Amino acid sequence: MPQEPGFLSRLFIAGSLAFVLIGIVGSIYGVALPAFTRAYGLEDGAAGLILTTNALGAVVAVLAATLGMPGLGARTATALIAIGTAGIALMPGWHVTLAASTVVGAGFGLIATEVNRTVLAGFGPRGPGLGGRVNGL
Repeated sequence: MPQEPGFLSRLFIAGSLAFVLIGIVGSIYGVALPAFTRAYGLEDGAAGLILTTNALGAVVAVLAATLGMPGLGARTATALIAIGTAGIALMPGWHVTLAASTVVGAGFGLIATEVNRTVLAGFGPRGPGLGGRVNGL
């Protein structure tokens, strides 16, 4: 199947931006931990649980996508990130915020899986090397 001109460049750029987004949000969680602690009246260090729930969502999503569950692609990932982020922003309560963080993590896991799968397939023999570069961001 022939590819349109510029497809591989756009694929590499889009994949790189997706991984930059994942890194930025992880950094935002770190900066927001003191605010979560104050807003929800948590013990010192307890707000770090949001990082755990985010990672849990990502692991579950990667496993689900790897096992080939249908309908788990870029659109689903984007929707999960949007829904989860809205849940965190609304700050309805600590447990709901943790659940929302799990949803955001699932979106990240799907993005990582989709980008890696697409880069590996799209670049052929160069896929593993370029996939490593994308993941290195």
